[in-house]
Amino acid sequence: MKNIFIYYFMLISPLCLLFFFRQNAIFFVIGLGIYILYRSIIDTERLIKLNIIDKKDRLKLYCSFFKNGKYFNQLYLRRK
Repeated sequence: MKNIFIYYFMLISPLCLLFFFRQNAIFFVIGLGIYILYRSIIDTERLIKLNIIDKKDRLKLYCSFFKNGKYFNQLYLRRK
C-alpha cells in the first residue's frame, strides 16, 4: 500500500457504507466502531510498508489508534 491513491481509496470507501446506514442508529454506531478499528489496521499496515515502523511495533498501534497522529505527515502527505 505504498501508493497514496490506493490508501485514500481504502479509507474513503467504507465511509460510503456508513452513509447508507445513517438512518438506522444501531447499524451506524456499529459501523463506526468497525471503521475505527479498520482505520487503525490500515494506517499501521501503511506505516509498515513504508518502513517507518517495525512489524514488532504493530500491536502497539493497533491497540491505540490515537498514536497514528504522531505519523500524520508520513501517512497522508508522503508519496513513496
